[in-house]
Amino acid sequence: MDKHKRITLRYIIIATLLGNTIQWYDYHLFNFLVPILTQVFFPPEDIWSHVSYSSFLLVSHSIARILGSFVFGLAGDVKGRRFALMASIGLMTCSSLCIGLIPSYAAVGWIAPFSFAFFRALQSFAAGGEFTGGMLYLVESAPIAKRGFYGSFSFFGLGLGILVSSFNFFVFGIELSDREFLKWGWRMLYLFGAVAGFIVFLLRRQFHETHLFLESQHELTGRKNPFFEMVSHHKAAFAKTFGIGLLETVAFNTFVGFLLGYWNKQFGVPLRSALELNCIAVVFFPLFIILFGKLTDLWKIKSQAISFSFLFICSSIPLFFLMEIGGNIGKVTALILFLALLAGYMVCLPALYCELFPTRVRFIGVSLGYNFAIALLGSATPEIILSSGHWLPSVFDVGIYLTIIALISFLVLLRTKEKIISVR
Repeated sequence: MDKHKRITLRYIIIATLLGNTIQWYDYHLFNFLVPILTQVFFPPEDIWSHVSYSSFLLVSHSIARILGSFVFGLAGDVKGRRFALMASIGLMTCSSLCIGLIPSYAAVGWIAPFSFAFFRALQSFAAGGEFTGGMLYLVESAPIAKRGFYGSFSFFGLGLGILVSSFNFFVFGIELSDREFLKWGWRMLYLFGAVAGFIVFLLRRQFHETHLFLESQHELTGRKNPFFEMVSHHKAAFAKTFGIGLLETVAFNTFVGFLLGYWNKQFGVPLRSALELNCIAVVFFPLFIILFGKLTDLWKIKSQAISFSFLFICSSIPLFFLMEIGGNIGKVTALILFLALLAGYMVCLPALYCELFPTRVRFIGVSLGYNFAIALLGSATPEIILSSGHWLPSVFDVGIYLTIIALISFLVLLRTKEKIISVR
C-alpha cells in the first residue's frame, strides 16, 4: 500500500479520465462502424439477419451493462474502488483486442457475428463499472470544495473519447480505400483502443483506495450486503440517480448516436458531410466540459444542474427547428449549443450522485441507478425516436421527446437535497 501513496491527484485524474476515454472511444466507434461490421460479419444482402442482429445487439448491450453495474458495483463497495477499476479496464482492453482479431464471415461463417456479439457484450459489461467507478474515484479523491470540478473529468474523458474516435475514423476513411478499410482498416481502430487500454491498466496499478472507502470499512461489522442495504434503505436515492441521469444519457445518445443518421434521412445530408459537421461540433465538447466543470466551484452544484435542465426544457424544440431551417451552419450551431447545455448539466452529476449514498453502498447505488437509465432509455433513444416518428421523425417529435425527459430530470432535481459527501 505504501508504494501507492506517492501518486498525485493529477496522476489520478489522468489515469481515470483515460479509462473513460477508452470506454467512450469504443462506444462511439461502434456507431461509425455498423455499416462496415455488417459487411464483414454477415453474408451479402441478408437484410433480415442484419435487422435481427442489430436488435439482438441492443438488448444484449443493455442486459450486459446492467449486470456489469451490479457485479462491479458490489465489488467496488466490498473489495474497493481500485480493484473494480483495474478489473473493468482489463476486461474492456481484452474485449477490444479480441474484436479487432475476429475473422470475417467469409472465413468462419456464423461464428463471426456471434463472436462479435459476445465480445461487444463483454465491453458493455465492463462499461457498467468503468464509468461510474471513475466518477466515484475522482470525487472521493478530490478536496471537498473541488469535488464538482474534479468529478467533471470523468465526462472530459467521455468528450475526449468521442473526439478521438471521430478523428480516427475520419482520418482512416480518407487515407484508405473502401476495400482497404473494409479488409483491415476498421481492425486498426479497435487495436488502437486495446493498446491504449493496456497503458491505462498499467497506470492504474499505482492507484490506492480512497480515504472515504478505507474509513467506511470500519463501519461494516454487522452491516448487510451493500446491495441489500441499498435496496432496503436507499431506494429513494436509487430512484433519484435514475431520474437525474435520464437527461444526460438521453441527450447524449440523441446527439452522438442518432444525429448522423437523422441528418442523412431527414435532411438528405450525405453521410460524409454529416460526419464532417459532427466533427466540427464535437471539437468544442471537451472544452465545454472543462469550462462548466470549473463553474461548479463558483456556485452550488445542484443549482447549476437545475439551471441547465431548465435550459434544455426551453431550447430543445427551437434548436431542432434551427437544424431544420438553418442549413449546414444551422445544424452545426444548434449541435454546438446542445453540446454546451449537455456539458453544463453532466459535469454536475458525479458530485450529485456521490452525495445521494453513504460510502459503503455508493458504488453499487450509483452504478445501478445510472446504468439503468442508460439501458432502459439512453441506449434505446434512437429506436424510440424512430418508432415515434414512423421511421422518419419530424423535428417536433425529437424536440418534444427531449423536452419531456429534461422536465423529468428537472423535477427530480428540485426534490434532491445537496449535501457534502461523508462516510456516514
